[in-house]
Amino acid sequence: MLIADGSVCIPAPLGSGNCASDEQLPAYRHVLVGVSSNDALEKILSTYPQYSASLRPQATKTFLVVSDDESNLSAAQFTSQIVALDPTFQGFKFDAIVSFEDPVTCETACLVSGCTACGKCCPFCFPISAAEGTVYEQLVQQTGGTSGDLCDQDFDAVFQDMATQIVMTTPVACDFDIPPPPNMMAIDPTKVNVVYTPGGMGNPQTIPNVADQAACGALGGWYYDDPVNPTKVLLCPATCTVISGDPTAQVDVEFGCETIHM
Repeated sequence: MLIADGSVCIPAPLGSGNCASDEQLPAYRHVLVGVSSNDALEKILSTYPQYSASLRPQATKTFLVVSDDESNLSAAQFTSQIVALDPTFQGFKFDAIVSFEDPVTCETACLVSGCTACGKCCPFCFPISAAEGTVYEQLVQQTGGTSGDLCDQDFDAVFQDMATQIVMTTPVACDFDIPPPPNMMAIDPTKVNVVYTPGGMGNPQTIPNVADQAACGALGGWYYDDPVNPTKVLLCPATCTVISGDPTAQVDVEFGCETIHM
């Protein structure tokens, strides 16, 4: 939502709910910076030090720009600079909501018709945008992202498409942090199980535990990063391959019942 000074504040549960200080780490980091008409891509690059700590190396990276103008940087310049800044951006997705039409062309056609045959980008002979977002469109095409037409002025469907694409193209994680124990009680590592639900709605399958990575075989399984003082649950390569190939998989790490072993 927008607050009095025009900045954006994200409510709970993603944000803290305490606007304007809505940042809630580690899930949500808010970088507050002004963006001018043509420098959205430059701001993504220049503010990297402010959000880099929240980027997981294995995570997919998606950018979204909403603009009524064109970019100072070219698509090639942005791509080369962002990957040089951080190699984990290789393979990033780019989404955009920009004008698909040149406002001068739109306005000219509208005036010729006596303002009686104006398109959606130029209602009543007044262009909605300052320029066509060609650079942003190029980035969308190059990265297989999702785009929306600014002239539609209704973005719910576009945001839904973007969210769906991110979910469908993001592989399920193959390692999981063990959360802090509730009520200061220690978690018993002999009472941990990993449960895989195919498609997020199939019959749950308990994945058996193995001693370590060396014990992983063709049947897969899971193991601890440190059997004595575990901080992570890691899936064996064979199990990771199966789960990563299931875009709607659900994986739960459950505590309290005796661990099922291979």
